[in-house]
Amino acid sequence: MRLETACTFLLAAALAACPGFAQTDPIDKGHSAHGAAFDIGPRQKPWLMEGIGAAPFPITTKNPEVQQWFNQGNALLHSFWFYEAERSFRWCLKLEPDNAMAYWGLARATDGDRAADFVREAVKRKDKVTERERLYIEALEAAQPDPVRDAAAKPDYRELRHREMKKLETLCVKYPDDMEARALLAEVTLGDSRYGAELIIREILARQPNHPGAHHYRIHNWDYHEPEQALASCRAYSDLVPGIGHAQHMPGHIYAIVGMWHEAALSMDAATRVEKQYMRTSLTFPFNNWNYAHNRNYLGSPRLDADGNFKDRRDESSWELWQGCAAHYAPKLTETDAVEVAAKAIYQSNKEKYWPLDFKDAKAAIQISIRQAAKSALRAAGVRFIEGE
Repeated sequence: MRLETACTFLLAAALAACPGFAQTDPIDKGHSAHGAAFDIGPRQKPWLMEGIGAAPFPITTKNPEVQQWFNQGNALLHSFWFYEAERSFRWCLKLEPDNAMAYWGLARATDGDRAADFVREAVKRKDKVTERERLYIEALEAAQPDPVRDAAAKPDYRELRHREMKKLETLCVKYPDDMEARALLAEVTLGDSRYGAELIIREILARQPNHPGAHHYRIHNWDYHEPEQALASCRAYSDLVPGIGHAQHMPGHIYAIVGMWHEAALSMDAATRVEKQYMRTSLTFPFNNWNYAHNRNYLGSPRLDADGNFKDRRDESSWELWQGCAAHYAPKLTETDAVEVAAKAIYQSNKEKYWPLDFKDAKAAIQISIRQAAKSALRAAGVRFIEGE
């Protein structure tokens, strides 16, 4: 009997050691143990960031450090720095894995399927927070497409936004001292009712004159329509948030539209400097920093030439970026494919030149010149392609 038992044990051990009979690891190798939503995004611990403005947002937590990182993430959201906001909210979960509002913050910092996953996690835990926090979660939940109702048709995002607005309005009525609720309502209202958004922003600034989100949303609210309404917030926002490139960049939109060329060029230059400092600190490449490319694109625009020389320098300003992009991606492509990718990128950064033309005519007109420019940029970068044409 003992011999039979021993043989059975040895056989089981041998089978377990055999790859074909080993038990399947429930965690997919190379993927996060916390779910697919965590497969991408920042991995490193956040650091206390300076010059991002202040927007305290009290949440239910037993750990004061969680509140600290949540406040930082919220301030970053108000300046649309979603990647770094996600980093802060991830650390909140590291410290307090069951925190509902940390998932809410992650949902706001991401989009698509990832945001939907984070919303679901927040909803699972909404019974553990205050009524105020529960309304925040339900407002974000209302903005998500229904997987059953919207499965066969494209979601009506305008209707979803209106559903979110209604929840936020309830939140504002129930909590008249909550300026964060009003800031979110102002953001959701942008483009739907400029005057309504402006009234909400005025209410916030009457209570909190230095609220970064209020000044930021006012700039977006009046961008390309009555831009003079945002001039006061342009100066305030850039002064309040010197550590975020987008906060330096957005005032440049308004300055350019009203013809304040020098101020616009200075704004874009300041934004570029802030982005360069961030790239040095975080070891981020220029082609992985959309804001940096966007600032350089504006700086290269003829209407932003602070020297008064209205010549087109846009290709020149983008050249460095496309070389860097080419050096990173082109080795994975044939030269023909790489030229196609680079050509599309150059077209996007220079498309204002071609707006007067019909799209088909524009595509035909620029096909040769842009492809040649793309090929020159790739070769200038010393790129070696995989075999093939």
